[in-house]
Amino acid sequence: MSRPVRNEAVSVKKSDNGELEIIIHRKKTRLVVFLSKLFKLPETRRIILDKIGACVWILCDGRKTVNDITKVFSGKYSLGREKAERSLLVYLEQLVRRGLIAMAAPK
Repeated sequence: MSRPVRNEAVSVKKSDNGELEIIIHRKKTRLVVFLSKLFKLPETRRIILDKIGACVWILCDGRKTVNDITKVFSGKYSLGREKAERSLLVYLEQLVRRGLIAMAAPK
């Protein structure tokens, strides 16, 4: 089973209320520098993860499988296994699309 791995190139700030702020730094290619000046793009992009999203982010340590995270997630939030797995897979897909995690293939 796949193992979600956090993108180590992002910065993370933890708030007192359990949320996480993910800070994504733009790569400094010539095209990005040009477009940043032309369109006034910020150097960083920020994404706030709520408590549940933060919990999933922390569990994406590269050691736990999706199955392991589903067990923790369903137990912690009192969800049935199937519902927890469905919700988790949708959320992980969003994190992958945003470049916040990658899925490591099984060994």
